[in-house]
Amino acid sequence: MERLAKRPAASRHHGCDTLIVDTAGRLHVDQELMAEMESLKKLLAPQEILFIADAMTGQDASTPRRIFMRVLD
Repeated sequence: MERLAKRPAASRHHGCDTLIVDTAGRLHVDQELMAEMESLKKLLAPQEILFIADAMTGQDASTPRRIFMRVLD
């Protein structure tokens, strides 16, 4: 997290206006993942957050999406 905190300023310094942070996909939503997401949101204050699910998740993707959005809203 410490290194990541410096990335927005470094990106702007190099003329980038977009920073993409990939949290390494997981198949299940768990407390550790949600705590990491909350920390990232506080640290980076993103303008947009995207939830991307593996295609193999199928219709079950709605459950982790709801949890994801509830925690990060």
